[in-house]
Amino acid sequence: MKTSQIVIFLFLIFLPAAGAMGAYFAVTKLTAEEIKLPSEQVTHFYVKNETEIIAEKPAVYRVMIENREGVTTDYGLKVFLDGKEIHSQQVILQNNDVFNETVSVIPDMKGDYQKLEFALSKGIEPFRTYLFQLIPSRYPEINPTSFQDKDNRFEYPPADKEGMESSNYTVERNGSTIIYKFKSGERLELTVRDGIVDIGDAVYSTMGEGNNIVFIQENYEKIYPDSLTYLYPIILRTGDNKLSINETLKLKNGYSVILREINSKNINREVLEIDISKDNKVVREIISYGNSPVEYWHVIDDYKKERIIKIIPTSISPNEITFDITQYGTKKQVLIGNEYEEFKIENITRDSIIMKNTRPLNLTEPVLSLIKGKIQVKV
Repeated sequence: MKTSQIVIFLFLIFLPAAGAMGAYFAVTKLTAEEIKLPSEQVTHFYVKNETEIIAEKPAVYRVMIENREGVTTDYGLKVFLDGKEIHSQQVILQNNDVFNETVSVIPDMKGDYQKLEFALSKGIEPFRTYLFQLIPSRYPEINPTSFQDKDNRFEYPPADKEGMESSNYTVERNGSTIIYKFKSGERLELTVRDGIVDIGDAVYSTMGEGNNIVFIQENYEKIYPDSLTYLYPIILRTGDNKLSINETLKLKNGYSVILREINSKNINREVLEIDISKDNKVVREIISYGNSPVEYWHVIDDYKKERIIKIIPTSISPNEITFDITQYGTKKQVLIGNEYEEFKIENITRDSIIMKNTRPLNLTEPVLSLIKGKIQVKV
C-alpha cells in the first residue's frame, strides 16, 4: 500500500474516536459550567402572624430579616396601622446575620377591618412591604362534631341531649353511643354493647383553637402554625399581671421575672429592662421596646433551643407594667401510632388529633377512668 493511502486509512480509523473524545470533553465542560451557580446577594424579609386577631388584644407578628448582601447593612423597619406609624426600629446586620424578633399590635377594629403594613428599607431606600388586613375573631366557636383534612373526614351523627353531667362536659346519647363533649374542645364517643366498648369503638378527638390545643386534658401551643407534630406544654398562663420596678414575679420550675427599669425618655416608646432568673441566678437580661413581646429561650446547644417564657405587655406606666405571661414545658412530639395507655393516635390533621382504644373497656363501674385518670366520665 502506498504511503499516502496508509495515512488516509489511519486517519479514517482514528477520526470517530477523536470525535467521540472531543464530544466527551465538550459535555464535561458544559456540565461543569451548568452546576456552578452564581451566589445571590440579597436581603430576605419575612413577616408571620403568630396569634389570633382579637379586637383590643395584642396580636403578635414575627419579623425576620436575613442579610445576604455581602456587606454590613443598615435597615429601617416601620409598622403602620391604618396609615399611622406604631413601630419604628433601626436594625444593623453584618453579612449573614439574622434579625428575629416579634412585634405586637393592638387592633382597634371599629370598622370592618384595618390595614397593617410592615415596611423595610435599606438605608433610605424602600425595599419591601408586607401588607395584612386585620379581620377580628371574637373567640370563635369550636365545633368538634366534625374534623376534616384533604384525605379523611370524620363525621358524627346528630344526637339528643341528655343534660349536664359535669361542669367540664355535656353528655348525649344516640342509640348505643354515648358522646361526651368537653368544654376544652375534646370529645369522647363510646359505642357500648352489653356494657363493653370493643376495640376501636372508643373514639377520642380534640380540635385546636388558633395556635392552642388541649390534648388529654393538658394545654399545649403549636410550635409550627400548620402542624401538631411538635407542641409546647403550657404549664402556666395568666393575664393582667402587674410588676413595679425591682419587683419579682415567681413562676414555676424555679424561674422568676424581675422588672429592672422603665425608661420613658424615648420619644416614640418606653424601653423596658427585664431580667429572667432561674434558681435565683439571672440567666438573661432583656431590653424590650414599648409593648413588644418579650421571650426567653433556653439554649441547649448550637442547634437546639426551647422557648420557656413569653411576656406580652398590655400597658406601661412610669413605674409599673401590666402584662400577660405564658410559661412552657419541654416540647413534645405527637405522631400517628403514639400510644397513651388504652388509646393510640389514628390520625392527625393540622388542627385535630384522633385516637381509638386498643383494648376493650368495661363500663361496670359508675365512673370510667382513662389514661391513668386524666380523663374521667360518669357512665
